[in-house]
Amino acid sequence: MRKTISAALPALLTLTLVFNGTMAVLAAEDEPEKISGEMMQETTTDEPEETGSVKARENGSKETAGEKTPEDMPEKAGSGKSGENESEETASENAPEDESEETVQDETMEEEYGEDVQEDEPEEDLTPDIDIDLVFMPGSHIAVVSKNTKGDFWDRVHDGMEDAMKKINDFFTLSGDDKLTMTFEGPGDEKEVESQINTIDAVIAENPDVLCLCAGDMDSLQAQIEAASENGIPVVVFDSRVSDMSLVSSFISTDNQALGVMAGEKMAEALSGSGKVIAFCPQEKTSTSRERVEGFMSVLDTYEDIEVTEVIYDDQVEDMQEAMRESLANDPDINAVYCANDKMAEAYLSLRDKEDDQIIFIGTDGSRKQQEAVRDGVEYGFVSQNPYGMGYQTILAAVRLTDVDGRDNVSPELLIAPRWIDPSVIDDPENEDYLY
Repeated sequence: MRKTISAALPALLTLTLVFNGTMAVLAAEDEPEKISGEMMQETTTDEPEETGSVKARENGSKETAGEKTPEDMPEKAGSGKSGENESEETASENAPEDESEETVQDETMEEEYGEDVQEDEPEEDLTPDIDIDLVFMPGSHIAVVSKNTKGDFWDRVHDGMEDAMKKINDFFTLSGDDKLTMTFEGPGDEKEVESQINTIDAVIAENPDVLCLCAGDMDSLQAQIEAASENGIPVVVFDSRVSDMSLVSSFISTDNQALGVMAGEKMAEALSGSGKVIAFCPQEKTSTSRERVEGFMSVLDTYEDIEVTEVIYDDQVEDMQEAMRESLANDPDINAVYCANDKMAEAYLSLRDKEDDQIIFIGTDGSRKQQEAVRDGVEYGFVSQNPYGMGYQTILAAVRLTDVDGRDNVSPELLIAPRWIDPSVIDDPENEDYLY
């Protein structure tokens, strides 16, 4: 018989969620097949909490993790509820009577200081030392099928997943048949959708305990998700949505709409509100690409003197670099280029000539080549993601899903805020996990 383990495990989301060193004592109960963990009293350090932005949707509503009140938090394993009612009353008393007051203040700031006022506002404080009552099934196998397995970004996603597995196995001293295992598979290019479908079919036939996938084509994996559901295999989707999320247990991703908005705001700033822009984007078949373009355009469409002359997707042309050359050659008056992921950005940088120095370039993802371009003044800046944190949180959700008692603690949606990187902040230690 397989055992169920229940204990408190600190969550780690690099920069945005802080590992607080909470410990748990494993004590055998009367039931020989079950091990429960009792929380020891937490210790706090004098170090300040890190800040960041992670949005979680619990029961269908979006929240900012840093704004959770005590009643939103899962009860600590082995801890009582003393003081809980007092905390709830205090939170209720301090809550604003009407959210419209905050909205009016935001609108006033926008009128006085312009649209991009978020830069001057401090980031939301999170609750990084959340104690999570982790329940999972020892010996479980988690199968990950990504839309891409090559490149610095995907290496960091993989690193986060592997570290999450290792920390859980080490924390519970799992070994042998009780050890949690993971496989990480997928094509070497996200345009190889058929290859990904074949891999997922093969993985489902092996009957893993949880399937984690990232869709190269948001409309092409419904049959596979239905097959997983019919076989009782929970599905976690990360990075890129599928068109029908009804059978998905959890979705973990960068907030790609916000990423596009941030890129649009920085582009408008760099152009001083006037100019012609070309956007080069990954596959239109992926939700990430669509959401980024939507966010980008939602900002620039508000500027009468900024024109986005073309939006070119990687799956609409045979050779993206050649398409880039042709577009730039056909319109010598282009003032700026936006690239919506690292692959597009690196393709553009590889063909950019010195004569193009007058073209403002804004990219996406903190790849090494873009870091160098920002330091050299070739790239205005880029909007980056935290792939390590995404990978870590994907596995944490998957582990909870291995046991029916742990599924109540799985957030249906976790969106991780992107971050703007330019020469002024590229060497800030707080941005380490946004550079890869």
